[in-house]
Amino acid sequence: MQASVRLNQTSRAACALTSWRDRIQLAWVGTDRRLNLASSADGQEFADTQRLPHRTYSYDRSSSDDTFSDIVVTSPAIVGAAERLHLAWSGTDRRINLLTLAEQRSGAHVRLEQARTQLAPAVCSHRGSLVLAWTGSDRRVNLLTVAENQSTAPIRLEMARSDRAPAVCSHGGKLVVAWTGSDAHLNLALL
Repeated sequence: MQASVRLNQTSRAACALTSWRDRIQLAWVGTDRRLNLASSADGQEFADTQRLPHRTYSYDRSSSDDTFSDIVVTSPAIVGAAERLHLAWSGTDRRINLLTLAEQRSGAHVRLEQARTQLAPAVCSHRGSLVLAWTGSDRRVNLLTVAENQSTAPIRLEMARSDRAPAVCSHGGKLVVAWTGSDAHLNLALL
């Protein structure tokens, strides 16, 4: 095993990683709750660090004391697909946001009105489209396909219930969704 690299960055949430254009792309939430991006050609030296204006956190108001709420920082999700890099996160209003970046790192930001979660979303590229997965407030896993700034209606997976964020990937022409069930068992569905 090669020596690990310790970056001079900190985060209160998990980071996200993808490979795009022969570089490792790293996304994380900084201590100011803003999204950050950096890239590396070799996994050792990270450059092009970019602090984005978008924030990812919400307030947990599940406490019985209405005067107190905890700030919940959620992880971003990232995927490189063709000529674009896509970053997804749960915004301060719990709606999923999608930022699409081209090589020069400028891009379009879209807030998905129909996708709400207090957990981290998951994103993958599947058959030329993006697929977002998230756990809704009803604890069901949902899927949404986005192609060229147009999206389909969300699909709720009735059998998939979780208190955690799901995972999604494309494999062998099928979409694979994974989640941790309410009984702590791992579940997968091939769609």
